[in-house]
Amino acid sequence: RVLEKLDTQRAEESRTNSALQEVAEALNSQVLRLEAELKESSQAVEGLRAEELALTQHLGESEGLRIQGAEELETLRAEVEELKARGPSTSEAEGLSNRPQPLSPL
Repeated sequence: RVLEKLDTQRAEESRTNSALQEVAEALNSQVLRLEAELKESSQAVEGLRAEELALTQHLGESEGLRIQGAEELETLRAEVEELKARGPSTSEAEGLSNRPQPLSPL
């Protein structure tokens, strides 16, 4: 009778160990899947950060060009006002019309 109890106990332990091993394998598989997802997400985040940096730099360059264009426009307006006040000669008017056009604001 004691041997039967030992055999029953061993059989239960074996079933328990098998079940625990299945659970451990399932958990390990899930951990590997989650690690792969984390790696993909991290790479995506790095890509987005690089894109954000590029866009920020582009925005800064665009803002610089907008400011430069606005300054050039103000300079030209001041020159036009000055010429209007003086009554420009034909050669001055021609010189003004031959100037490169300022950049339009973005």
